[in-house]
Amino acid sequence: MEPQSSTELTRQAIALKKAGDAPSAVPLLVQALAATPNFEAAWLWLAVCLSVPAEQRYCLEQALSANPESQQARVGLVRFDHVPSVRPVALSPETIAAPSDSAVGEITAADTALIQCPLCGAMTAPGRFCTECGRNMDTQVNPVLLVEAEATKPCPFCAEPIKAAAIVCRFCGRDLLPTTIPTDTSNRLPITPIAPLVNPVTNPPELVSPPIRAKQSSSVTPILLLLVVLGCAVLWFMGAFRSNSSGGGSAASAVDRGADNISAFVMCKQFVTDRLKAPSTAVFPSSVDDGVTITRLDTAQFKVIAYVDSQNGFGAMIRTSYTCAVRYTGNSNWQLQNLTTDP
Repeated sequence: MEPQSSTELTRQAIALKKAGDAPSAVPLLVQALAATPNFEAAWLWLAVCLSVPAEQRYCLEQALSANPESQQARVGLVRFDHVPSVRPVALSPETIAAPSDSAVGEITAADTALIQCPLCGAMTAPGRFCTECGRNMDTQVNPVLLVEAEATKPCPFCAEPIKAAAIVCRFCGRDLLPTTIPTDTSNRLPITPIAPLVNPVTNPPELVSPPIRAKQSSSVTPILLLLVVLGCAVLWFMGAFRSNSSGGGSAASAVDRGADNISAFVMCKQFVTDRLKAPSTAVFPSSVDDGVTITRLDTAQFKVIAYVDSQNGFGAMIRTSYTCAVRYTGNSNWQLQNLTTDP
């Protein structure tokens, strides 16, 4: 079979798939691969037409083997990261021969372009509607993301998302106080009833004369006043001495009380999120995960080295390493000094 025939078969299969007839497209792609086993476009579209994840991973691996620079194959393999690779049933052992060195006919970028559906995660042709789940990729929201958002809450200490029923934060390790007060009254002490007040009109209390005390000597009062004045003078002197001896470190200690590694890590994540193309898709590691380093440079300056996984402009999840330097300026304010990224 001529190389141009492989190209025509692939184009026919693409048209069938876009029309919703994936089963009819599979035999055409198998025939194209039988003639040209290293045909990247045929492998990519065969992965889209198949429904078994293990078989889809096998086709994507073959496409990447045919073209190690294939970004579409790399994006597709991210979805099947934990799925074993299995040769498709449609490919008999005799179907794919040794790799051919023949040139493949022209397949345009529009024919072979694939994107990942943000709703079902499947590889599909560009357009408004996904060819796998049939939903509008422009306006609909992934229900899985809504469920995850409803089932989580931010940690009141480090602001990381945690489960709504969590009692200990898995990021900072702090205990979360209960939001309800126990209503069990079985262990309360019994309350003794108070006797009713006596009517002051009908039963006036008896007046009792205060005991007559002996007149104290007037010489005691000046001595007490003198002792009070001396004590106040000693306390004032001691306070002035302590304030002078620790005056230099008061400003630094005030800054130190609001600066710590966790706060610096949270602020760096905020600065990095502001620069992402899709901030809502950002997934950061915790401060204790591998690849995260937090260094205190001085009393109020920190350096954070970490990474973030987020979608790029094409909807693919990529990992970006960053180095962030921040300084705490007091009153819960942070200043970004330097931020570099390495995609």
